[in-house]
Amino acid sequence: MNMTWCDSILFGIFPIVFSQERNEEFENDQHEIEELEEKISQLTFSDHASEALAAAERIADAQTQRRRTAETKASAYLAVLAALVPVIISIEGADWEKKTGPAPEWLRLIILVSAIIYTGAAGWFAAKTLKVSGFYTVGVSDIVDAYSNGNADEELAKNNLLSVRKSQYSVNEKVTNIKLSHEHLLRAFCCFLILLVLDPSFVFIKSMNKNHEKDLKNSKNQHVYIKIPPEYYKLNG
Repeated sequence: MNMTWCDSILFGIFPIVFSQERNEEFENDQHEIEELEEKISQLTFSDHASEALAAAERIADAQTQRRRTAETKASAYLAVLAALVPVIISIEGADWEKKTGPAPEWLRLIILVSAIIYTGAAGWFAAKTLKVSGFYTVGVSDIVDAYSNGNADEELAKNNLLSVRKSQYSVNEKVTNIKLSHEHLLRAFCCFLILLVLDPSFVFIKSMNKNHEKDLKNSKNQHVYIKIPPEYYKLNG
């Protein structure tokens, strides 16, 4: 599903994957699995069964690595988010106790609320990445059945290919969730960075305004004296 310009703006402000798009992807995925399962069952590798098995195992290992990488990043993001909680609490405490700088309270509140929302969303998607989901792999029974049928390499290659395809949606969802967590975490850091420079910026602006007002005041108080030569009076006397 293609996003409209309005959806693109919304995604830039608050990155999400629309539920309708995910539902369509899931339905298409299930339909493709049914078709592919029939095609895989009809495959014959003849003398290249060992090469097919090696290729299928490489694909399965790559998919497993994608899943592990996403889960590792999710764990790291959750650790970072846990470290941000005391920062948020301290900033909130300073706001409630009126210990903040010259920046407007409404502006500070908007940025702080945005940072909290982005931080919470980043944690939510990171937790969804770590959520246990259906992940297919070749098990003991598959190996036993493969060797019982006589052509073990061919059967194992088929089982690996099918397990990779069945797990593809779950792995892609994990990767999507960790990407969304990254996007929200990046925006949360931007909000905190803005909070850090907000007060110094207003102090600098106020200082510049004071200097400008002082210069204007001094310029108004200055008197201009013009020295008229004596010859002028003689000529006009």
